[in-house]
Formats: sequence, structure tokens, C-alpha cells
Amino acid sequence: MTLQYVLFDLDDTLYPRDLIMPAIDENIKIFLMDILRITYDAAERKRVYYNKMYGTVLRGLLQEETVDAEKYLEFVHDVPVAEYLKPDPDLAGILAAIPLRKYIFTNSYRNHAENVMNALGVGAYFEDVFDIVSVDYVSKPARYSYLTVVSKLQTTPEACVYIDDKAVNLEEPRKMGMRTILIDEEPNEWVDIMVKQVHDVGKAIDQFLSESPTEMGM
Repeated sequence: MTLQYVLFDLDDTLYPRDLIMPAIDENIKIFLMDILRITYDAAERKRVYYNKMYGTVLRGLLQEETVDAEKYLEFVHDVPVAEYLKPDPDLAGILAAIPLRKYIFTNSYRNHAENVMNALGVGAYFEDVFDIVSVDYVSKPARYSYLTVVSKLQTTPEACVYIDDKAVNLEEPRKMGMRTILIDEEPNEWVDIMVKQVHDVGKAIDQFLSESPTEMGM
């Protein structure tokens, strides 16, 4: 099947690692301290545990505690994105040149994704955002989240490329039939191409497009 869609993760993918996530992680710990009545160190342990077990802290809280998901999303993403990011005309040019339909697929939520895209100056190149609400709060790397996005696009996994900065998030989409690109992390067996930064994804996608259906396993 011909490739038609590119799904981009958001944080630590569209921009260099550790620019915004440390601030979000601090907000997560503050939220955990408040809702669970625990110390800062205990909140850090909980944050790590939830991420490891469930993919995101929110999914862990929804599985193990009672929490207002919308309140959580608003609180933890209340960071001054524009102070951390600046317009990236090189990225805009790369996105404009990719001859596939482009979407954001993130474990965060829409408002945060839009803030990031606006700060980078790339919002015009994405057709829409699939956020954590779009996948019923079932975050990556759960298979359900990828299946939900594919269903909403009314397409098949084989028509999609998925790009993320975490190798663990590439296993399910690759098993489903998507092509996968990993940014700036140690690759695993589910990674088709590893690149150093998002500015290199255009060449990786060109490589996919140059392959025959047979070579792509279709």
C-alpha cells in the first residue's frame, strides 16, 4: 500500500530533548504531591512508576486512583512554551516538502500541542492533532491508541509512518504494519530508521517512498 500519512509525536520529537519536559515533570510531581498527599521524593518515585507501568502518569492515575483527567492535563501542561521554543523555519520547510498528510499524535493534550506548534511556527503543516482525549485517555504505547488513530483516519497501518523519540512507542505501530522513525534514542528491533533530529525525517521518509511495495513488506 502507498504511504499516505505521517504521524509525529510532539514533545522531545518536534524540538530537541529536555527543553519543556523537565518543567512538565515538575508540575506532575506537584500534582501528585497534592492529590496523593505524599512528599516530593515519593511523587518522583510515583511519576517514574506510572510512566514505566502505563506509558504516562495520567493513565496510571486513572487505573489506580480517582482523578479529574482534564484538571490534570491543564495543570501539568501549564508551562510558558513560548519561553522555551522559537520559530523553526528549517523544520517548516522540511514539513512542507514531505508529500504526505501530516498529523500530531501525542500523549499530551490539544492545547499544549497547539502551543508547541505555534511557538515553532509549524501549525499550518499539520492537518489535525490526535491527543490523549482523542484515544479515550489510553496513552501510547498501548496498542489501542494506535488502532484508534488509524480508525479515525479511515486508513490502514501500512499507509502510515510513525515518528517518536521513544523506542518503546514504536513497537506496536511497527507490529501493526506502520513504518517507524526514531529520533535521538537507542534503537530497538521495531525501529526502521533512526535519525539524530527531527530535521532529518524528510530524508528518512524519502527513503521509504523510494522503496518498492515488496521491499516494504506489503
